Amino acid sequence: MTDPDFTTEPMLSPQTASANLWLLFGVSVVTLFLELVLIRWISTEVRIFAYLQSSVLVVCLLGMGMGCFASQRAIDLRRILAPLALIAALFAFPTTYTVMSNISVVLSRFGNFTIWAPSSLSGAATGEDLILLAVMLMLTALTLFLVWISFIPLGQMVARLINEHDNTVMAYSVNIFGSFIGIALFTAASALGLSPTIWFAVLSLAFIALVWRTRQGRALNLALALIIPTLVFIGERDLSGNVTWSPYQKLELASEMIVDSKSGKTYERRMIYVNNTGYQAPLDLRLETTAQYPAMFDPKLAGLSQYDLPTLFKPEAGNVLIVGAGSGNDAAGVLRGGAKHVTAVEIDPAIIELGKAHHPEAPYADPRVDIVNDDARSFMARTTDTYDLIVFGLLDSHTAGPMTNARLDHYVYTTENITRAKSLLKPGGVMVLAFEANKHFIIDRFNTVLTDTFGTSPLKFRIFLSHYGFGGAFFVVGDQMAITQALETNPRLAGYIKDLQGAFPMETPGTVEVITDDWPYLYLADRTIPALYGFLGVILLVIYMVSGRLVGIGAPLRGWRKSEWHFFFMGTAFMLLEVHMIAKSSIALGSVWTVNAVIIAGIMGMILIANFLKAKLKRLPMRLIYGCLLGSCAVLYGVDLSAVASLPYAQKAVIIASIAAFPMLFSGIMFIDSFDQAPDKGRALGANLFGALVGGMLQIITFLTGIQFLMILVGGLYLAAILTKRSTALQKCQPAADANHQ
Repeated sequence: MTDPDFTTEPMLSPQTASANLWLLFGVSVVTLFLELVLIRWISTEVRIFAYLQSSVLVVCLLGMGMGCFASQRAIDLRRILAPLALIAALFAFPTTYTVMSNISVVLSRFGNFTIWAPSSLSGAATGEDLILLAVMLMLTALTLFLVWISFIPLGQMVARLINEHDNTVMAYSVNIFGSFIGIALFTAASALGLSPTIWFAVLSLAFIALVWRTRQGRALNLALALIIPTLVFIGERDLSGNVTWSPYQKLELASEMIVDSKSGKTYERRMIYVNNTGYQAPLDLRLETTAQYPAMFDPKLAGLSQYDLPTLFKPEAGNVLIVGAGSGNDAAGVLRGGAKHVTAVEIDPAIIELGKAHHPEAPYADPRVDIVNDDARSFMARTTDTYDLIVFGLLDSHTAGPMTNARLDHYVYTTENITRAKSLLKPGGVMVLAFEANKHFIIDRFNTVLTDTFGTSPLKFRIFLSHYGFGGAFFVVGDQMAITQALETNPRLAGYIKDLQGAFPMETPGTVEVITDDWPYLYLADRTIPALYGFLGVILLVIYMVSGRLVGIGAPLRGWRKSEWHFFFMGTAFMLLEVHMIAKSSIALGSVWTVNAVIIAGIMGMILIANFLKAKLKRLPMRLIYGCLLGSCAVLYGVDLSAVASLPYAQKAVIIASIAAFPMLFSGIMFIDSFDQAPDKGRALGANLFGALVGGMLQIITFLTGIQFLMILVGGLYLAAILTKRSTALQKCQPAADANHQ
């Protein structure tokens, strides 16, 4: 077959087997690259997905799984290109973009799910609010629906190419290696700070290569492939070069000119936007500057900004640690206060560069400042220095990891890390923690963990929003004599704090559970599953119920045999194991963007090793493999990965990857042994992907149980997979008739 049209005819022939392995490799690269692109891009433009990135992942898996089940049906490339073009169009045009960007604001009505949106503190919803809420949920459903459709043809191609190859192990290995390359390419794109226009331009070239292999709607498909990056380019709001894509988020630097009503002078204020919302403002708070703008900067508060306060409690501190240093306001503040040496830790390299280039006081150019690009938790775990003053900047995250429900800042504020921070204080040292707590329970949680850790209640007060800074809740702890002395010797400071406490009372009944490394959910009031997850679950269920009919296979779960449930349980267990490893690795390695790449690369490496063993060894001792799999899960349950957190990064990364390798290796051997015997590779792979998406959804159970419980669930699921695996059944069962699925 010289010019495949991706119909129901075989895509392979003995003469084209090698060429189609390359095709399988290419499709696998595109699939993983596209998956990561959509997770990153959609979560940037619709911020609710920045907190729920796993929902996009789950829909991608649903589309892939559905495509595997429909692998023998006609493959229509327009089902990839048209949905992507429509999503790009929604973000390209100002009217639709405004509506889409407001989804997050409206969905913040769900009171038990905290996102940074203006309506988070609003009262009871009105009838109009409920109508608007329904509309936004439908738009959310539409977005997920379009993502789902775009992955069906990719699943069809992967499953058919593997199913029709005479060497299953080789074909599956090519699929895994291609997936690894897709991840590596997107990781490189993130490291280089490339924009979505470049991401989609690369995808467009790949789609054109696929389109060129078929006569099926070639002109339309080519037009769609070219229009997607064009729409994405139009949708990039700022074409002046002020937008930066860091490994974590979209950053935009903007300037506004403010006329001081008293002096008549014009003040230029720069603002850094993260994912299209205001996040930081590099400020010039030197007294000689603020004195020129008396209407903007109240002279009564000169020298009392939130960035000046830390050194007012610890004047002329010898050694200062700032975590969440951002663009440099905290560093500039302690330098104004006479700090001798400052270590400024910031996770986002792009924010550091913006601070270097645009902060008016240039704190990062000061020889007294050492800049460390790292996760705060990771740095604090391995540093051997001690500090006179530790400052937690406004370290509040606007995004979560793509594989877990934990946000980037969760592990910074756990009991374990606050205890570690205390151990880094020198005798007489002081710690100042600032946080924009827009829920009362968050204030109570901080107060409780600080009280428990330091043995005394912190000095607490809330600073209001002004030109001096964004404000927030402030907690001052450490040496009580030093704090008391600072207040007694500085009546202006003491009076200011007393006024703040009177204007913004902070209730701390001590009734909220503190967060730990096992239950790190800072933004949840208690152990509950947020209502928003329930609504998204309903959306996914509706997509699942209608999806089978749309692709012509009926209900995908109908007529499943033990073999399919075997692959399903393996997929569910595998996904939960991956989530568990990434979450636990973040404690030791930090919530840096490289953690996902390290863990996933290690996992794929183990799968390839498992495939190699299967290819080389004719008979595998499967009972021993089963025992080792369950045993390694039990060992992983009992291992505390934080114990290696103080080791050098490369060393602890190798140790953690090795610990994760054992269950993944044995799981990979069990999978490839079963997959090689499966008569219908498409159905087996589809069942496995369905299991993976269920695993992605099941991780919300950690809101109730904590993360460690996942390993118990993983062990149970692998046991179910073992019990549903019968080699004779796998060898003899026949593919279910298409009629059973229509």
